[in-house]
Amino acid sequence: MQLACLTYNSKLAVYYLLLSSGRFAFYRPEPDVNDLLRVPIPKNSHELIEEIKNLDEIDDLIYQSFSLNESEKNLIEDLCAYTLPDYQGNASSPGRQKTHRTTANLLETQEEPELRDYCEYFMRVLTAGFGQDKGICATLFQEATDRLLPVRLIAIHLDKSIHERIKIESITSQSLFKRLNQLSDLLSRKDDSVAGGIFYQRVARIYDSYLWNGEQIPTIYIVKPDKIRYWTRSMALRDADEVAADIKRERTTMGVVPEAFHQ
Repeated sequence: MQLACLTYNSKLAVYYLLLSSGRFAFYRPEPDVNDLLRVPIPKNSHELIEEIKNLDEIDDLIYQSFSLNESEKNLIEDLCAYTLPDYQGNASSPGRQKTHRTTANLLETQEEPELRDYCEYFMRVLTAGFGQDKGICATLFQEATDRLLPVRLIAIHLDKSIHERIKIESITSQSLFKRLNQLSDLLSRKDDSVAGGIFYQRVARIYDSYLWNGEQIPTIYIVKPDKIRYWTRSMALRDADEVAADIKRERTTMGVVPEAFHQ
């Protein structure tokens, strides 16, 4: 009974009900008895339930009880942090906010927290699928001034670690800055002229190369709107799966993906 109560108060229950119950996912969440009975309940737990003090510890207990791995936990966390609030909210919801160029807490100041996590998880998927020996690194492009672009650009370099795992590079080229603004206009198609109205936004994934020390490095360029929901860890897992599928099916630009990735 205790585990059932804890499970229903966990993020896992929210995740499961959102995906399985039409009544819960509707504008007025109201799962019925059958929906609630389908929520999985762990059979046992190695933790002392009496020592749980807050909701975070409830989530940790349920994750451990089901032996969820890190990727599975991230899917649940991102759905509760962004997907559900975005669905029920408006322009002020968390996933619709701009990515943070820097963020600070009492312990440290970190540059590009969302894009760093996105790239880290993206690269983990590729190395898991193609081998830990594959040289993969990422470049995050950041505006050199306070004038922020409506899109963000990253590059995933394949087959050679040309710098540390994740590097931030300033956009100093006015030509690139202008091109990204133009690309933003192409990716957005507004349905009305009212600011904040409903609109569709697309993303761009380009298989090309990056010139490094006279050598052409196979590179995947990803351009997405500057909104957190496009740069979550769960989105990185999905995007990396699509890239891995493209590589396996040789659907990328001829000669861009190295032969080692086809083995």
